[in-house]
Amino acid sequence: MPGMMHMIKTASRRSGVARVALIAAVAAPIVLIGAQAAEASYVLQDTPAPPGFAGPHFTGVSCPTTTACQAVGNSSPPSTKGFAEGWDGTSWTVESTPDPSSYVLNAVSCTSPTACTAVGGIKANGGLGDVAERWDGASWTIQTLPPSAGVLDGVSCTSATKCIAVGTAGTSGVPFSISWNGTTWTVRNVDVPPGTHAGFDSVSCTSGSACIAVGGYESSSGTFPLLAESWNGHRWTLQTAPPYPSGAENGTFSGVSCSSVSTCIAVGDYLTSSTRVALAEIWNGTSWTPQTTAPLGSSSVNDFYSVSCTHSGACVAGGDGDFSKTGQEKALAEHWNGTSWTEQTTVRPPGSPNSAFAGVSCATKSVCTSVGYYQKKHSGTPVLLAEQR
Repeated sequence: MPGMMHMIKTASRRSGVARVALIAAVAAPIVLIGAQAAEASYVLQDTPAPPGFAGPHFTGVSCPTTTACQAVGNSSPPSTKGFAEGWDGTSWTVESTPDPSSYVLNAVSCTSPTACTAVGGIKANGGLGDVAERWDGASWTIQTLPPSAGVLDGVSCTSATKCIAVGTAGTSGVPFSISWNGTTWTVRNVDVPPGTHAGFDSVSCTSGSACIAVGGYESSSGTFPLLAESWNGHRWTLQTAPPYPSGAENGTFSGVSCSSVSTCIAVGDYLTSSTRVALAEIWNGTSWTPQTTAPLGSSSVNDFYSVSCTHSGACVAGGDGDFSKTGQEKALAEHWNGTSWTEQTTVRPPGSPNSAFAGVSCATKSVCTSVGYYQKKHSGTPVLLAEQR
């Protein structure tokens, strides 16, 4: 099942199907886990599968310290359910989560080992709705959310009492957002771009009044502009559409990480006439500028799904790449040093034709965790994968 990560992340933008519809067909992206630095080596970790879950895959990870991470994920259809696992510096442990039917967990954000928020979506009563769960260091609890017809794809918390979550609402797709004040979640005003099938895929905040959310949409003319909006503590404001690299036809942002109010890296992928290329752009507080990602060969296809920055000169992006265009995709990691992107060497599990990183979280510039999946055979179901660098 090569290209699984790509299909999940981009179907909502390029096929004209809102990402919220994916909840009925797939459980959010698949992920790997690893701590990493530009100079270090990746090491496979033992990641237990949740009992009774078919085809489990990680979708997001957050590490507030080098010895504390929370990762979330989902089982594969038709029995789609979310789960969570915790890392204590030595091993991963499956945690007990609330058990609503037909729900997914797409992202998680932690401000300490005892304060995390995970978000996703639920299919119930013939429609779709958002889901949020809170980790207190001992258990996960479902939170009460305002009514919505949307699925949350990203969350960023700057304290135990301040979080912003973003996603896609409606059958035709519009971006939406909610905020947490320590007691309740509140719907926030969002600028809707002029077009259709729009949605946020990721958000990063440096304070309760400074966030960037990214995604993509289809314009009224049939093109696919990149989507970025800024949060000032009261509402979201649409930014000038970030420019594509030369030769790009269309694409989307899938992840964003801000190390300050004036420095963010957004990642995703774009199409050219002949291939698919990992996309990275930098925000300087005023405008976005495309970056040159590490070359993987003229025939390779590659994507970024997530990024984590500890400061302006230290970021790691994760995704997958078909390095030799054989139809087999391997987990892709690249490191940003403030000047250029460099490919890192990841580990392919023995006998696995396909693997991917869908989430990454760096506790320090030299210790990062990425999460995702691999397959034991070309058409096999997903298996949890964790790598540390």
